[in-house]
Amino acid sequence: LPFATPLRTSSWSADSSTLYIAGESNGQIIVMGLSVTDGMVQEVAKFPVNEAVVFAFSPDAKKLIVADEHGIAQIVDAASGEKLTEFKSVDQPVDIAWNPDGSTLAILGYKTQLQLWNVGP
Repeated sequence: LPFATPLRTSSWSADSSTLYIAGESNGQIIVMGLSVTDGMVQEVAKFPVNEAVVFAFSPDAKKLIVADEHGIAQIVDAASGEKLTEFKSVDQPVDIAWNPDGSTLAILGYKTQLQLWNVGP
């Protein structure tokens, strides 16, 4: 994979055809999609290292959420990279998960704090 230090998180596409992974390369966090059919890796998004310690894709893969170590979460449009919203979640997030219909985010913090966020359809 084209990065030196992977993030400790990954995210599957709803149809299980793509595994999304991320890691640090040249001072940036690069989020990539790995096709499980042919092994091709495609860059999906880039963020400054200090902006992304965890990430997750929405079930339809149209939105991507990243959060930094202080819990500042950004939801971006996966196709354009445009920031859709930003909010403060838990400090030291260790995992993020979308519910199956894409309306709620669960964000788990290192100190066992769990927050649920209604993010609409």
